[in-house]
Amino acid sequence: MTGQIVYVLAKAADWNEFAAMAAASLTVTLLAELLARIFRSPVTAYLVCALIPLVPGKGIFEAIRCWILDYADAATWARFTFLQGTGIAAGCLIAAGFVRTLARYRKQKEAGGRLKQKSK
Repeated sequence: MTGQIVYVLAKAADWNEFAAMAAASLTVTLLAELLARIFRSPVTAYLVCALIPLVPGKGIFEAIRCWILDYADAATWARFTFLQGTGIAAGCLIAAGFVRTLARYRKQKEAGGRLKQKSK
């Protein structure tokens, strides 16, 4: 639900399809990472369930339908769907990269703190 709210708010703010979907996906991925850490479970369990509502099913359906019926709108729907799908992937990659970088930083900081304590 959070992803859909972010997507609707981004579209209301006149963002394009890619940016709106990337923002929604980023939010959902960060939330999934947080819940996975809290409940000590795999991120994938939360992420897959949260990303399913964001999948552009209507765009996929309309692109294929227009292509089969030889309508001129097929390319427009395909572009729309591609931008949304790319936005989902970009949001997930950015959020996952941020979380991994933050975890690596925290690990190095903790290791550095323990080394300083041992040397005294």
